[in-house]
Amino acid sequence: MTRCVANKIYYLTTDLDNAEEARRLALKAGIDLEVLFPKDLPVPADGGALLVDLDYLCLDAHGRRQFVKEMPSLCPEGTVGAHSYDFDAVRPEQEPTGPVARRLSVQLLRALFLPPEEMHSAA
Repeated sequence: MTRCVANKIYYLTTDLDNAEEARRLALKAGIDLEVLFPKDLPVPADGGALLVDLDYLCLDAHGRRQFVKEMPSLCPEGTVGAHSYDFDAVRPEQEPTGPVARRLSVQLLRALFLPPEEMHSAA
C-alpha cells in the first residue's frame, strides 16, 4: 500500500446524509473531498485516498467481507480506509489496509494521510 500523497479523499457511500457529513468534516479539516457512488467506481486515477462507508452499500455480512478484501484494488495508487459499525466484530485479517473506525470523523479523514505505521492508531 502506498501512502496518500494528494490532499484529496474520495468518499464512497450511498447515504446522502453521510455524504453531507463527510463534506462538512472535510471542509473543517481543510481536505478536498469528492463523494462517489458505487456507479462511479473505480476511483479516478489522480491519486488521493478512498474512504468507504460500508454500512450503506446494501451488502449483507458476506458481501461486506468480500468487498473489504477487494477494497485495495479500488484505489491502487492511494490509501483505502473504511468506517462501519461492524468493525467491532471484524477480524484483523479482514480489515482494509488503511485506517478503520466505527464512525466517520475528522480523525479518520486525517488518518488517511499518515504513514502506514501510524494509521490504525490514529483513527
